[in-house]
Amino acid sequence: MRIILDTANLEDIAYFNEYFPIEGVTTNPTILSKEGGDPLETLRKIRRIIGPKKELHIQLMEKTFEGW
Repeated sequence: MRIILDTANLEDIAYFNEYFPIEGVTTNPTILSKEGGDPLETLRKIRRIIGPKKELHIQLMEKTFEGW
């Protein structure tokens, strides 16, 4: 079984990353908006927490990066 968190809450991600064998994080625009702040910066923080080897899945709504 693979554990992938479906959240953008940095505290939860840090906790589960430290104490459980998670394989990554997945999130979407609705989840990101609930956390507030700049979504791109939140994604960067998630990557720093989980490191470069774990998966980070992001659902996007825009067709171009500039529109996001």
